[in-house]
Amino acid sequence: FVGDAENSLIELLSQPISKGERKVISHSSWPNLNQLPFFDLDTLVDKDIILSSADKYSMHTSGLRGCPKAVEKGRCTFCSIPVPGLRLMDPDRFFEQIRLMKERYGFTHFFETGDDLAIPEYVDALVSHKPADLEFDFYSQIGLERLTPKLASDFRKLGLRKAGVGLETFSPERMKVANKSRTNLQEQIKYLLAEGIKVRAFVL
Repeated sequence: FVGDAENSLIELLSQPISKGERKVISHSSWPNLNQLPFFDLDTLVDKDIILSSADKYSMHTSGLRGCPKAVEKGRCTFCSIPVPGLRLMDPDRFFEQIRLMKERYGFTHFFETGDDLAIPEYVDALVSHKPADLEFDFYSQIGLERLTPKLASDFRKLGLRKAGVGLETFSPERMKVANKSRTNLQEQIKYLLAEGIKVRAFVL
């Protein structure tokens, strides 16, 4: 299916599909992140097995969907994510879902599934709204184009323990074709390391 799974999966399951039949489910509307229900793990068949290791594994969060780079400079030519614009969850709701997962199920590690959390204004809002009594850490993908020492510091305050970054190794010609621009990768990665944030690099 194409589109956010909250809509497409429900529609897919509600339609009878014969064995061997192929069908594409697509949506032109995109859900408001502030109106989506939080995860409910109480009805899972393997709930006890999953929660017995909750302190070792990361629970997914979805505080943003879309790509800030695509909004500012257009999509990369190889991008296959059919998400228009950029949608952000309200900071208070972002932490509400984390508190729920921690207090009800015991999760303390999280994976923010957004394509690029390096949005200075949003990260600043998250830092200012983070409850003082809520301890957790998380992993997220970070675009280096907007990374500054202050943003790296804010990531640490937010609880980022590991960042996934893309290393651009294309020739200038290929970079242009891909609609991407080079940044000072080595210097920007040092911003994260200086804050004690581990870096997981992907070669594009």
